[in-house]
Amino acid sequence: MKASSTGTSRMLIFGAAAVFLVASSILYSFAAGDGGTPVTPNNFYGTLTINGNPAGIGTRMKGMVGGEDKTTPSPYTTQSSGQYGCLVGLDCKFGVNCTQGEDITFLIEKSPSSGNFFDTGTIISCNPGADTNMNIAIAFNETCTNGQTRACPLQQGVCTGSYETCTDSQWPGCTAQNYGQFYEAQEASCDNKDNDCDGVVDGMSQNCGSGQCAGTQTCSAGQWGDCSTSGNDCGVCAACDAIGGCAYDESQDSDCDSNDIPGIAICTNDPDANPFTWDSRAAFDSQCSGMNVCSQGSGTITHACSKASCLAPCETDADCNDLDPNTIDMCLADCTCQNIYLPSCGNGQIDQGETCEYPSTSNNEYCPQAQTQCQGTKLGTRDAFGYCNILCGCTQDSFTYSCVAGECGAECSYDSDCDDLDPNTVDTCLNDCMCQYTEQTEYCLLITDMRVLNSVQDEDYTIPAGTMYYIEMSTYNSCDWDVQSMQIVQVLKGAMPVNLGSLTSTIHSAESSVMTVGFIMPNGTPQGTQFTANGFNWNHWIDQSPGTFEILSAISQVSFQSE
Repeated sequence: MKASSTGTSRMLIFGAAAVFLVASSILYSFAAGDGGTPVTPNNFYGTLTINGNPAGIGTRMKGMVGGEDKTTPSPYTTQSSGQYGCLVGLDCKFGVNCTQGEDITFLIEKSPSSGNFFDTGTIISCNPGADTNMNIAIAFNETCTNGQTRACPLQQGVCTGSYETCTDSQWPGCTAQNYGQFYEAQEASCDNKDNDCDGVVDGMSQNCGSGQCAGTQTCSAGQWGDCSTSGNDCGVCAACDAIGGCAYDESQDSDCDSNDIPGIAICTNDPDANPFTWDSRAAFDSQCSGMNVCSQGSGTITHACSKASCLAPCETDADCNDLDPNTIDMCLADCTCQNIYLPSCGNGQIDQGETCEYPSTSNNEYCPQAQTQCQGTKLGTRDAFGYCNILCGCTQDSFTYSCVAGECGAECSYDSDCDDLDPNTVDTCLNDCMCQYTEQTEYCLLITDMRVLNSVQDEDYTIPAGTMYYIEMSTYNSCDWDVQSMQIVQVLKGAMPVNLGSLTSTIHSAESSVMTVGFIMPNGTPQGTQFTANGFNWNHWIDQSPGTFEILSAISQVSFQSE
């Protein structure tokens, strides 16, 4: 019977054997010698199963043409469990020398090294130069005694010592169950075991990594080795690591060479183009500081006048001293000297470099200045002219600030400006130039003024960070009796309490009490941060028991900010 090469399956019973074939061919070009004699054999490959088990390594086969062994080499010996032939490699190919159309039959040795080759009765037409895929499954109809055992075909690796047991007078064939829990038809586990029983421990490969670092790694002694791309360059200051990832590599400083900065030490370097300056810059060797990151240096060139190196006329003003007390001696930026004649301050003339002249030092006509300026709701005033200082330069006067009704948003100048014609209220012009109306029937302690003082206790509403400042609160006792009061000032930043200060005193009837409490503007306070100080009076008893305090005055406020 002939087996076609179109991929169909056939079962053949011949003598005491059943043979299963699946065949397909891949045709390659071949050359012929004189007389049409083929020089390229028909190669065969596929799976080989005996009695339901993969044929063991070392199973021998022959390819017969016209009753003559045409196997090359003969006999062919399998090199892999359950496989014969191959597509690549000369050592593993199962070739049959034949001419186009000749019938080929196949013999398989029944038991290892027995020399007893079984004729399968399979016939296939020769196709020289082709690689033909043909799967062969052979069943030898052997009988046995129940309970009898024999070794399984695979006896290497985890299959060592495996056997099958005769059942119903038939050998059932060895399966994965016979070979044990570690058996794998195709090696897949990296566990330092020969799982597919082919005599090779591990040795399989798998893909690893990604992108530029994609490669393969091989299992050996139960461990996956480094990815084949380990150490390959994958970017600036980056190399492939052992698992195929792109990682920082500090040894690749050469990747940063383009960021190197050459050193400079010369008198005539651009861009200043001044031969009198020593132009210098330290060399910078850029190095890896992170993955895809190189350290950066400064390209700044310093230019300094140098008498020793560049023959500069001067380095400092002292080098330009002309011994004339009426001149200003200067070493200019171009390293040359300039001696400027001093103007005569007090000669009645405005010389070069002067803005005013004596003798009128105050309210000097040459020193005009703005006369008003707002600071919050207070108006600052000064006269029309500043004063002429000893260098014949103008200096402006300081402003004097006060409440002026209608100016800078102020409501009042004096308490009288706040008269609401209500005899039952105390009308007060507060320090922020705004009116406060206090019901006399409610409180007879009146806060008449609150001010913010700077570190030298001058009135100031802009306090530098890190400096001392004070809150001054004035309380008038309009009661008909003396009052013992706890006078309290609480400083808030926004709505949040910051500091609290207090003073206990007895305020006599028809008298005032002035309390000054010191605080510190915290270091690091941003410029322009707004603060509010609340001032009020509580009663005070010695026991200070909870619930025994009572507010005795309206709350007064003053605002200020950090500088």
